[in-house]
Amino acid sequence: MVDFLPYAAVAGGTLLFSGGVRRVGELIAEGGWNRILADTVERDNKKDNKQVLSALKSQQGQLEQKEKQIQSREQELSEIRGEKQELKKRLSDFERITHSLKRENLARERLIERYWQPLHAVILCFAEQTHDGEESDKWLRDLLKERYNLHNLTGFTTIIPPAEVPSKLKGKNNSREKLKDWIEEDLYGQYANAKSTICFAGVIDLRNVYSRTDLENEERTPLFSTIDEELELEEIFSEEDFSKLLASDGVNLSKAIEQGDIPFLASKAISSDELDRVHDHQDEIESSLGNPNLRTIAEEVDVSSLSEALSPYVESPEDVASSIKEEAKIWKRELY
Repeated sequence: MVDFLPYAAVAGGTLLFSGGVRRVGELIAEGGWNRILADTVERDNKKDNKQVLSALKSQQGQLEQKEKQIQSREQELSEIRGEKQELKKRLSDFERITHSLKRENLARERLIERYWQPLHAVILCFAEQTHDGEESDKWLRDLLKERYNLHNLTGFTTIIPPAEVPSKLKGKNNSREKLKDWIEEDLYGQYANAKSTICFAGVIDLRNVYSRTDLENEERTPLFSTIDEELELEEIFSEEDFSKLLASDGVNLSKAIEQGDIPFLASKAISSDELDRVHDHQDEIESSLGNPNLRTIAEEVDVSSLSEALSPYVESPEDVASSIKEEAKIWKRELY
C-alpha cells in the first residue's frame, strides 16, 4: 500500500512521498492522484465545517446566555408584579378606616362624589424621551415620580394624584396655557435639550371620572390599573378634609376604636377580602371574646383566644391575632 502523505512536488514530474519517489503517471494510473485530491478536499471541508460548527456552537451559547438573561428578567418582573399585587391587597390608613367601618357613604366613590370642591389630577401619556443628546426612556418619568408621586395606569398612561398636583394647575383659572407653561418650565426646563413625545396631558376632576374592571385579579395583566385601584385615599384627600367627610357621616373614630372594633384593629394585617369576611362576622367574633373594649383587648384578651375566634375567617389567624393585640396597645396609649 502506497503511503501518499506527506508529499512534495519535485522536478521531472515526480512526487516525493514518505515511502519514496513516485512518478505522476504511475500515481494517475493507480488512481492515487484522485485519492490525494479527495483527501485534500476532505481536509479542507472538514476545516471549513468545523469552523462553521464552532461558530454555530458559539452562537448557540450566546443565545442560551441571552435566554437565561431574559428568563432572569422575566422572573424579576414576575416577582415585581406579584409584589405589586400583594401590596394592592393591603390597605392604606384611610382605606382601613372606611373599609373596616363599612358604611355606604364611606365607600370611595361616595366620598369622592360628596367632596365639596374639585379633586384635580393630572393625566399624561408620554414616550420617546431623550435629553442632552443621549437616548433615555426615563428622564421625564423619573422627574415626575420624584416630584409628583406619578402613578402608572398603563405602560404609557400615567396620573399625578390630587395631593401632589401643583397649585398653579388648580382652581377655577386652570387652563391649557398654564398646563403648557408647567410642562415647559418645571419639566423640560430641568434638562438641556430635553425631548419627548407627549401624546396628551390634561387636568381632570376625579369627581367626573369613571373607571371599572370586570375581571378577577387572576385574569388581569398586573401592568394595567384603574384610577380607583391605583390612587390611595391619602393621595386624594388631605387629613383635615377626610376627617370632615367622616364627621359629616356621623363617624367618631375615637369612640369606634375605644369600643374595640375588631375589623379596624385587624385591618392592618389582613387583605381586603379577609377584612370583608371579618366585618361580616364581626358580631360572632366579638361575642366569642366577650365583647371586649379596647382596654380589655390590650390588657386581658390573649393572642390564642383572638386566634381561635379569627381562624374561620383569615389565613394566618395567629399573625392577625398578634397584630390586633399590638394595635390595641398602641391605641390604648394614644387614646387614654
